[in-house]
Amino acid sequence: MKRIKNISEVADLSYNLSVNTIKLNPHNTVDHELAKCLLCLECLSNGINFYTEVIFKNSKRADIYIPILDEAWEIVCSESKKSIEKKIEEYPCAVKVFNAKKIIRLNYPGDDS
Repeated sequence: MKRIKNISEVADLSYNLSVNTIKLNPHNTVDHELAKCLLCLECLSNGINFYTEVIFKNSKRADIYIPILDEAWEIVCSESKKSIEKKIEEYPCAVKVFNAKKIIRLNYPGDDS
């Protein structure tokens, strides 16, 4: 059985991490940030702790980190396949990729924007 990691094992704690707090990144698109919020709300409603905008000890940044799964959740909008593959290779944990537009459509199916 996989051991649940403590956030201090993977993250640089000098960046002021708070559990179950959604940090917005002004460099991301609105769709990206909305999808991040929706995924975090899903975690909250299921009792799953998360961290956002986590900077790992190797200086790589994840959109969402789920300690109980030891997974980084990456939200993609326009990233290249190569960029995603690089994250999977460099992150100190498993990586799960989510398409921002699909997350938004799942939550707002009537919105055709």
